[in-house]
Amino acid sequence: MKRFKQKLLLSVIFISFLTKDYLAQLPVNYTVEIVNFSQTGCGEGNLTAQEEPTWKLWSKDNINSSWDGGFCHWDNNNVPFTYVPTSNLMVSTRSNTIATSVILKFEAWEDDCGARCTFNSSCGLFGIDEDDDREFQDPIASIPFRNDPACTWNSYSYSSGCFAFTIRIKWEYALFNAGNDQALCDDSTVLSAIGNGQWSVFNGAGGSFSNGSDTNAIFYGLSGNTYTLIWESPSNLSCITTNNTDTVEIEFYNDPDPNLTTSVPTICDGEPIIFSASGGILYEWQIGTNGIDFQSGISNSYTTDSLTNLDTIFVTATDINGCIGEDSININVSPSPTNQLGPDITVCPNETVIIDGTNPDPVTYLWNNGSSASTITVTQVGVYELTVINNDGCRAYDSIEIFNYPQTIINIGNDTSICVGGTLSLSPGNGFSSYLWSTGETSSSIDVGSGSYDVAITDANNCPAYDTILIGDFLSNFIDLGNDSLICEDQPILIDAGSGYTSYLWSTGENTSSISINTIEPFWVEVVNSDGCVDYDTVYFDTLVNTFALSPDTTIYMGASIDLTASGGISYLWDNYDTSSSISLAPTNDITVWVIIDNGNGCYDSAYVNILVNDEFNIFIPNMFSPNLDGNNDQFKIYGYGLEEEIEFKIYNRLGNLVYETISLTDLLNVGWDGKYMGQDQPDGVYLWTLSATDLNGFPISDNSLKSGSILLNH
Repeated sequence: MKRFKQKLLLSVIFISFLTKDYLAQLPVNYTVEIVNFSQTGCGEGNLTAQEEPTWKLWSKDNINSSWDGGFCHWDNNNVPFTYVPTSNLMVSTRSNTIATSVILKFEAWEDDCGARCTFNSSCGLFGIDEDDDREFQDPIASIPFRNDPACTWNSYSYSSGCFAFTIRIKWEYALFNAGNDQALCDDSTVLSAIGNGQWSVFNGAGGSFSNGSDTNAIFYGLSGNTYTLIWESPSNLSCITTNNTDTVEIEFYNDPDPNLTTSVPTICDGEPIIFSASGGILYEWQIGTNGIDFQSGISNSYTTDSLTNLDTIFVTATDINGCIGEDSININVSPSPTNQLGPDITVCPNETVIIDGTNPDPVTYLWNNGSSASTITVTQVGVYELTVINNDGCRAYDSIEIFNYPQTIINIGNDTSICVGGTLSLSPGNGFSSYLWSTGETSSSIDVGSGSYDVAITDANNCPAYDTILIGDFLSNFIDLGNDSLICEDQPILIDAGSGYTSYLWSTGENTSSISINTIEPFWVEVVNSDGCVDYDTVYFDTLVNTFALSPDTTIYMGASIDLTASGGISYLWDNYDTSSSISLAPTNDITVWVIIDNGNGCYDSAYVNILVNDEFNIFIPNMFSPNLDGNNDQFKIYGYGLEEEIEFKIYNRLGNLVYETISLTDLLNVGWDGKYMGQDQPDGVYLWTLSATDLNGFPISDNSLKSGSILLNH
């Protein structure tokens, strides 16, 4: 409201200046009338003689060039005297003119010729009694009548010689209206009527005027009310035109209430705060009464983080009617703690860094890694943020980023091997600040034999780097000519050093991978492998004498088998092409068996044996057995040789029931009867058996003791 009233006062001052120029351009009505004439001297010398003056008065204005008036007024009286005419008082009247001044012309003389209204300078004999003392002033005066009050007779007196006159002028504005309707903010306004009149309130409560007859009076009302004001001619009928009336509507809007609020009642230094207002369509925000606007526009909120303690925030809200409302609020700003972690740090890879955020004030600490200590130790690169909170709950943030220098990679070579007794040169490269080998040497390169070596260097950033190499020996004694050996008597042998070597040198002078020898002296070879390593080997030979033999000649029964075994070799070949060391034979007639043996030295030997076959029967059938599972005579079998495979053998119990039978000689020889029938143990006692068979020559057996008999079963 204060700002608006200041604006209103400035507006009134401005309008007063503007009105003077503006009113000077408005048309007016005016009237010029004679008040009186007078004569103050120019007597004829006879104090009792009457004077006969004549007066004439004209007027025009600065717009109209023609003169009005000029009526003849005269009187007879003794000087000095004043004459008040009773007719032709009006000199001039004009309407709707923009004139600002009235110009007067005056003529007067002492009339002696008697014509009274016409000056005659010689009317008597010898010039006696002529009109004299004539005064003619063109112009005699120019009156800026608008400088004097309107609707009021304003008198003006002038003289010329012995004559004088007084006139009066009344003027008013030709136009008449109460001005434009107004709808405005606050509770007062400057009116803008035209014409001469008097203000009054026709409708509305509590209104008043600074000057009821001022066209530009200040009208005071109540916010939120609407008034009808009347501008009408003065009630005393003093104006030229007395029936003018006009009205104007004045509406005072209520000023908006910004209702300034904040998001929080107090803040910390540097903390953002949101201010909100309402009631307007435009808002101007400023800090302090003399502050400049720091935000203007349609936004009804403002966010800042730059306030200091006890700053006052002002907001001016302009509503849809253009009305302005102000509000303000004081903000308590608590100081924030300091928080300085320093510049970013670059360290060697895997180096430990201590970040110190210790604050001189009592605060609590919170790092983005979850630590609540004032100092943290880190090994990883990245951004580390610290929040400190003081006793007022104010926070301060800072961050520091840990970088790594580029990782220096050194390489003294892949793990490798060297020839036994050889050396290898190792170096991680030149240009490093320092070197330290596991051997204790500090040079940029060293020569070493087999073993494990490591080196530590320091690069230009004073960062370490490491590498390790394992140097082995290539296989030693890699050439092997084999064990010392025997050679076959009078038989050459091939000595082979193996393929894949880059060079060979034999004791014989040959340089092939193998040589053939037939003497029993030492032989050596020198070879170089693909790794460039040299190896040697020597082999000794002696003569092998053939002494191998099989068993002596042997006789077997017809149908029996014999096992023959050869030994002392690495491979065997029998005359039946069997290559095992042992074979089993069941000849039916006399034969000679031989075998060839490889002794592994390239030498071979052979032996033979005669096998004689006895074709007589050799069959034995027992007369008892005891199937008690003691492992001794648990089955009933027959023994011997001389029968064909297909037989018919049966066993009967004492009741004549068949309890066992077979048609296989092999089954009877190897499995036999277990004393059971249909899975059930048979009772002890005598059982009868029968056998039907043929010999190996195809003749039925004729020995009755082999055709039937008895057997005792005794568990």
